[in-house]
Amino acid sequence: MFIKEFNANIVLQSMIDMKSSSDDIFLLLIAEFTEWNADEFIAMANEKDIRFFGGIFPAIITSGGKYESGVIVKKFPAKINPVLQVGLNVSDFKMINVDHIDVNSFDGKRTAIIMVDGLSSQIARLLEKLYMLFGDTVNYVGGGAGSLSFEQKPSVFCNKGIFQDAAIIVFVDSDTSLGVKHGWERVYGPLVATKTDRNVIQELNWDNPFNVYKSAILEDSGKEINADNFFSIAKSYPFGITKERSEYVVRDPLSVTNIGELICVGEVVENTILDVLRGEPDSLIKAAKQAAKQAVEYGGKFSSALVIDCISRALFLEEEFGKELEGVSSTLHENNCDLDIEGALSLGEISSAGQGYLEFLNKTILISLFYE
Repeated sequence: MFIKEFNANIVLQSMIDMKSSSDDIFLLLIAEFTEWNADEFIAMANEKDIRFFGGIFPAIITSGGKYESGVIVKKFPAKINPVLQVGLNVSDFKMINVDHIDVNSFDGKRTAIIMVDGLSSQIARLLEKLYMLFGDTVNYVGGGAGSLSFEQKPSVFCNKGIFQDAAIIVFVDSDTSLGVKHGWERVYGPLVATKTDRNVIQELNWDNPFNVYKSAILEDSGKEINADNFFSIAKSYPFGITKERSEYVVRDPLSVTNIGELICVGEVVENTILDVLRGEPDSLIKAAKQAAKQAVEYGGKFSSALVIDCISRALFLEEEFGKELEGVSSTLHENNCDLDIEGALSLGEISSAGQGYLEFLNKTILISLFYE
């Protein structure tokens, strides 16, 4: 359900009207320019015993387009209360106790929905720990919350409050079919990230990383990138981490420091092999359609479609972004999946891609179809 203006009473009444079981939990995706009082809403929801979780994103999306204000409310069955993980700004953060979650007791495969502060420095470590605990016994879907200004602030929330450097994990009593694609292609490389610090590339090929990156872009496009125009050009030239038998895992360079270090969304492990990628609008739109087809191809009865799409795809596509949403919707409908899409434009995407290892992705579209 999409609600254009956030009125706490209207949103809560909508949740009450949708609620059909004590196991119901509500996912709220809130666009960053929405006027709302988080503390007031959380107190009101707790008074009415409504379980919820969610994140604040650069924008939210529906089949009809993208919105920079408003809220999407989605209902899921979940017997287990949300898990709140804090401390994602330190490498030795203590993993929350999840011994009470017995995946062997699940009736069939389940889905872990993860809302995380997309500007936290330890997202990859969190996902690694989660995968070590639960492996492929569940599917994983989610996204990085936060502001397009890249100013870090509290951006994920649940009944316990609103948090920064945190993640909220909910084990939903539903299986999912996933489609994950990006459409970016190699134009330069390989390069070696010879020195890194979490999400900061400090050396490329034992050299100043900005100088290496600048040379790659100049060779491909003839454009001179600098600190002032960095994001406007870098949005077209992400890094790709090669993965066996799958697409690149993309890393999005956000900014350059005054000594030429490259700050990315998501961690880059030291000695990782990187390629510089480039995309074209047609290739990204085609990839989005492929993701939709991938998600729907196994068939079955689906109850809900959740789409997490990278904000940098929308920034890159600009006025053509609507074609991406139209392509996803039409592909689902052409394959007998008559669901409206609802979701968010994120700072990074979280998925196990249905088959492989749990990853934090950039510049990627994730389509999650929940089975009835």
